[in-house]
Amino acid sequence: MALPRPINWLQKPSSTTAYEEKIRRLELANFELRQRIDAAKEGIEELQSNIEPAIEEVTESFQTQIQAYRNLVLGMSETLEALANSGQLIPSTVLQVIAETMVEALE
Repeated sequence: MALPRPINWLQKPSSTTAYEEKIRRLELANFELRQRIDAAKEGIEELQSNIEPAIEEVTESFQTQIQAYRNLVLGMSETLEALANSGQLIPSTVLQVIAETMVEALE
């Protein structure tokens, strides 16, 4: 009585099966996808590093503009307060000039 060859079924066949070919294609596609993901990450990091200084510059510019408007409003407030404390009748033309200046500053 001959014994079966139990080791033979564990051996890899010399020819490639359809499943092995699919696995190889999937592994290649996975590798390519990982490379594209890594390239995209690098691109995003570079874009972010380029955007951050621009954001800081715009923020500083807005802060400067906001401070200028605050100074303008404070100056106008002080002018109106001084006029009110003077106790004199203020001509409407003076008030009109103040109002126009404030409107122009907001445009």
